[in-house]
Amino acid sequence: MSVLNRDQIKQVLGESVIIHPYEEKNLKGIGYNFRVGPMAWSANTKKQLDVVQKDGYRAFLVNPDDVALVMTRECISVDGTIAGTFHSKVDKVSTGFSHISTTLDPNWIGPLLIAIANQKNHTLDLRIDDTFITLIFYKVTESQYGHSNPGGRTDILQKLGVEASERETEWLRQEWRHNIISLKECFEQNFEDVDTFALVEFKLKKTKEKKWYYRKRAWVTIATLVFVLLAGGAGYLWLEHDSEIGLFVVATIVAGALGGLAQREFRGQS
Repeated sequence: MSVLNRDQIKQVLGESVIIHPYEEKNLKGIGYNFRVGPMAWSANTKKQLDVVQKDGYRAFLVNPDDVALVMTRECISVDGTIAGTFHSKVDKVSTGFSHISTTLDPNWIGPLLIAIANQKNHTLDLRIDDTFITLIFYKVTESQYGHSNPGGRTDILQKLGVEASERETEWLRQEWRHNIISLKECFEQNFEDVDTFALVEFKLKKTKEKKWYYRKRAWVTIATLVFVLLAGGAGYLWLEHDSEIGLFVVATIVAGALGGLAQREFRGQS
């Protein structure tokens, strides 16, 4: 078994090794750097990680002591003569992300699911479309080994209780992400993976909507409580003139306010 250098990797690109979308700048001396794709889930919550937009970039937010299950933007296929190992990039590990070490079997096709942990005590940004792992290629004796692992390791996600959304499933089921003929055509024609950018935009929009919803609900709750306090104060003053009416007014206002809050909570959970 021997490691392929840059020139040898280029010689087998399009045949023994197919990567799409392919970027020449990500081909290094003895490997290829893969990028953070449009999907990432929390291993703790089993939910999609939020996408945020910051100064010139978009990123997933990874909480402390959580593991992000990240789908690569690229899809790769290798034939029976190629295997690989994945390694961490220093720029990611140095910010607090864990080391990455796993393998690529011969005859693999599909995007890659990579687990990376936040080892810091604060939230870390995992920038979308940044490179975060390096795949080292090895020339091996040709293998007829055929595995049943699906591209993107959706079987692992299912075992963990993580469910891909309809939009994510649509992304994963694109023909070129699991069919070698379609993948090779995309590589040769350098087709743009427009669905990746569309999915990131969709996730960013959903994150903004969620933040706005919780912010709005907080303000409504505060306003309702202030109203209850003011109305309760007015009812208390009324007690001096007519205790029965005053108590009725206070009870009606409080019950109405609490009922309104409960109804909003119900709508928010449905």
